[in-house]
Amino acid sequence: MLAPSDLSSSQTIDRHPLTVPPETLVSEVVTLMSKARASCVLVTQQQKLVGIFTERDVVKITAAGKALADVEIAAVMTKQLITLPESAANNALSVVSMLRQHRIRHLPVVNELQELIGIATPQSIRDILQPADLLKLRLVADVMTNEVVKASITASVFDLAQLMATHQVSCVVIVNDDTQQNFIPLGIVTERDIVQLQAIGVDFTSVTAETVMSTPLLPTKKSETLWFANQQMTRYRIRRLVVVGDDGQLAGIVTQSSLLQIFDPLEMLESLNALQQLVEERTSELQIVNEKLHSEVIQRQQAQIALQHQMSSERLMGAIATRIRQSLNLEEILNTTVHEVRQFLGCDRVLLYQILPNGTGMVVTEAVNSGWKPILGQVFSPEVFPEEYHQQYVQGRISATADVENDEVLPCLIEFLQNLQVKAKLVVPIIKEEQLWGLLIAHHCSETREWQQLEIDLLEQLGTHIAIALKQSQLYQQVQTELIERQRAEEKLKQLAILLQQANDELELRVDQRTTELQHTLAQLQTEISERKRAEAELAKALEKEKELSTLKSRFVTIASHEFRTPLAIILVASELLKNYGHKFDENKKNKQFNKIKTAVQQTTNLLDELLLISKTASGRIEFNPQPLNIEEFCRDILEETELIQGLKHTFRFDCQGECVNVEIDEKLLRQMLTNLLSNAVKYSPNGGNIHFHLACEDQQVTFQIQDQGIGIPVTDRERLFEIFHRGSNIGDIPGTGLGNTIIKNAVEAHGGMITIESEVDVGTTFTVSLPTSQVRGEISCNSPVEPHND
Repeated sequence: MLAPSDLSSSQTIDRHPLTVPPETLVSEVVTLMSKARASCVLVTQQQKLVGIFTERDVVKITAAGKALADVEIAAVMTKQLITLPESAANNALSVVSMLRQHRIRHLPVVNELQELIGIATPQSIRDILQPADLLKLRLVADVMTNEVVKASITASVFDLAQLMATHQVSCVVIVNDDTQQNFIPLGIVTERDIVQLQAIGVDFTSVTAETVMSTPLLPTKKSETLWFANQQMTRYRIRRLVVVGDDGQLAGIVTQSSLLQIFDPLEMLESLNALQQLVEERTSELQIVNEKLHSEVIQRQQAQIALQHQMSSERLMGAIATRIRQSLNLEEILNTTVHEVRQFLGCDRVLLYQILPNGTGMVVTEAVNSGWKPILGQVFSPEVFPEEYHQQYVQGRISATADVENDEVLPCLIEFLQNLQVKAKLVVPIIKEEQLWGLLIAHHCSETREWQQLEIDLLEQLGTHIAIALKQSQLYQQVQTELIERQRAEEKLKQLAILLQQANDELELRVDQRTTELQHTLAQLQTEISERKRAEAELAKALEKEKELSTLKSRFVTIASHEFRTPLAIILVASELLKNYGHKFDENKKNKQFNKIKTAVQQTTNLLDELLLISKTASGRIEFNPQPLNIEEFCRDILEETELIQGLKHTFRFDCQGECVNVEIDEKLLRQMLTNLLSNAVKYSPNGGNIHFHLACEDQQVTFQIQDQGIGIPVTDRERLFEIFHRGSNIGDIPGTGLGNTIIKNAVEAHGGMITIESEVDVGTTFTVSLPTSQVRGEISCNSPVEPHND
């Protein structure tokens, strides 16, 4: 015969309840409960139970009108807990007794360390304890609750929540408005409905019960058996049924907790024999399901850990790549890289080992954890890393050793690594210009370690980025050397000017002497002196022009070293990746690298075009070739190009006034002028905003007006705004060459036009360009603005 103790509480415990840490926001918990259709969430900290948050708590918060935004679950959870020790949970009947004694619906189960084991609820108990005979012999009228909290269909959801909180019930029945007290149930609103509405952010005060109530109802009659009520709850996955009389009027309500009332221990003893086989079957099924769920949970946790590790790796790679592109301080780049890699891998030492020309090696950069021997600056003999191994690393060899004492490691190296306190190591090569520059090495000293593929891939990519940084530093040193040589040339030019001045002074002295001696040739000498002075003036003018040219060259070198560096670095990185790893890339990755090279080349070409135009203007060789042009269509194309390339954060609006067809104008100069105006409007509006392009065509004049909401132009900068290479004092780190405004001015002057500026700092700038032109009337006109373009 089946004894009460055979109904183990382990069969009635849900061992995978919803759990959250105390710092989780209430809004996130409500959303989680809504999605999982869970009646409660357990709050745990370091596997220990610290609180519980139920649907009834959600109703109380809603009824009190509290805001859930930015509130942590620890502030509203129930901390005074009633728990069931695992050792004391002898049988399911004991669990039923505790639920009824304390009038609760959730009973957490903990072990002797107060760690959470699971939770017992009326639902989990009802799934196990279902003696058919008892349910079929008892009627709904025997266990239903007669006192039902009800409300009108016009009541707000906020009113319903207050009713639940005041009467401490889990639902409110929605009835018709009847002054004769003949209430007909129309629907029902439960605690779970409040949780779901709270999760989607519904306004509780404006939404009525009629909108959110569950309808149609599945009412049962008082004369129905509890077996029928239980079947209805199971079939439709609900926790309560509204009870009506024969006339359809509200009579009461029956819940899962009501069904548990029949499981009295005395009555249960007579039915235990019939339940024994059912319990065994359910136990076997639950064990299979639990094992499957446990396996799925482990797989999901492993996948989540792997994803988080991969995301961290990608963030680290992105940060290091950005630092290499933006900084020219090689020592800072290498030091930061090894420290961040050591922290990411959680190993004890990360270092850069450079191979010197004589075959020896030196640790040039090191990040080592406290408690382990530092080796920064030490020089090692060629025997530590023999030359015969170099070619293997040039060909891409990677050494991942989990245990230096047991893996295939040469005995001499084992002793060497032991002296360095190394138990596991990971080594990748650093290849610079197809030569082995050195090694990037990670040491684990505290214990052996199995290196993961993600960690190996990370170090391999970092080796490539370090090689790029080394190449970039070399290029920078070459540029610095060229600048020094130019400075020396300028110094020699200054010395030549001093010598020339000294010669001139000596010549004047001789002229004075000759004037005293040769009075009779005064007229001839005066003529000679005049000619000499004119020659000196021309020479001085030539020297001044040479100085200006030297200054211009110096500024050009500065801009070129800055503006050309980024696209050249991109081209170098992309080409190195294609060269070294092109055979591993699919077509999409190859095309992505080629597109980077194409974009960088286009940026360099544009800068060269701007410099060429400035050069032609300075030499008077600029060409002016006006031709008939549909200006409206042309302007729309220019605006569309700017929006596609640069306007990701801006809203563009274009409008046209007058007939702008077949206007005589130089298309090439107009493109350069408008492209620079729009580019400046986007560039100097770093926070986005609206950019308005207004075009107006009259009989003898066409006007272009471009307005932005950017940083504005200080008054002190406006006088020099169109000087070559001049940039505003408030641009900060916004990139640019200082050529755009000069190009705009040259294009306007070539047309014989004029340009005006209206600007206010931190408000915006408006450029207005008016160009004189002749116009042939066309059939197309534009008198209404186009719809705004959103980025």
